[in-house]
Amino acid sequence: GADFNDSKETRARLEALMKHEIAAIASAAASARFSRPSLKDSATLKLARSLVESEYADGVRAAACRYIGADIFKGKRAHVKLLLGRALAQVEASVVRGTAVARLGFIGSDAEIPSLSRLFRVPATQYAAVFTIQQGLRSKKGFEAIVTWLEEQPKVDKSVQWGTLSALPPRPEDAANFPTERAIKALVAIAASEVQHGRTRSAAVETIAKLGGVSTLSSLSTQLKGKSDPDSLGVLEAIKKASETSQKKSSESPPKAEEKP
Repeated sequence: GADFNDSKETRARLEALMKHEIAAIASAAASARFSRPSLKDSATLKLARSLVESEYADGVRAAACRYIGADIFKGKRAHVKLLLGRALAQVEASVVRGTAVARLGFIGSDAEIPSLSRLFRVPATQYAAVFTIQQGLRSKKGFEAIVTWLEEQPKVDKSVQWGTLSALPPRPEDAANFPTERAIKALVAIAASEVQHGRTRSAAVETIAKLGGVSTLSSLSTQLKGKSDPDSLGVLEAIKKASETSQKKSSESPPKAEEKP
């Protein structure tokens, strides 16, 4: 992509390679061909749109979705419609579906929140749905949709993918609009839930620490005291690690200068 010679010959060669029988080659060619989004390049946009629902390799169609969902197309409803079609398609390759979901927040609006919220319930798209709201959409309404979903999960059997929680912390500049206290409370309940994956429960503790909620973990530790099952022991170990890391950071922080009267 970085060395892409944007000549007609190079484009033609890459487009030919996008049909290659080896999927990895076809996908790499597509990534290069679609590496330079431009509002003035109608030919590339037309090509990308034609490939989204084609018979080309999954990686090629994912690259086309990535191009259509480039930031420069924000607000383009035709692009949003195409990506939503792939995101909501039940019979679709995970890489295509995930890419479509991941780009929706970058070009869409709060109008897409109901559709993205539906995708929280789909393991293959859960992470991408949370990611695109946190890093693309970045709206208060979107943040609240995520936290509302989290609050409903403690009693739902294995409903939260542990990797999804790594996408939960908002950007620093968005923290003021993120319902942090509600999120921490929901995560504490998930960490204590015996119906969730053990790795998810431990990841919940790690995410609580990232959200600045280490002080809330003492009550969770008390709640799990005496538990001997592997999952609860994993949570207790995560709490110990988070607490130690927090204490270390506090001790390494420079002392605040005394205020002069």
